[in-house]
Amino acid sequence: QSYFNGTWDNNDPRTADWAFHALVQPVPEPSTLLLIGFGITGMAVWKKRRK
Repeated sequence: QSYFNGTWDNNDPRTADWAFHALVQPVPEPSTLLLIGFGITGMAVWKKRRK
């Protein structure tokens, strides 16, 4: 579950404040690194085949 909640405060035209709060689920690092590795490997193979 994730949500994004933001507020905008523009009472003074010279300064404007934007505040937000985000709640997201944690992503397991090994899975993320594995996906990045597959992406880099796929791009390298694709580049090698184009030559």
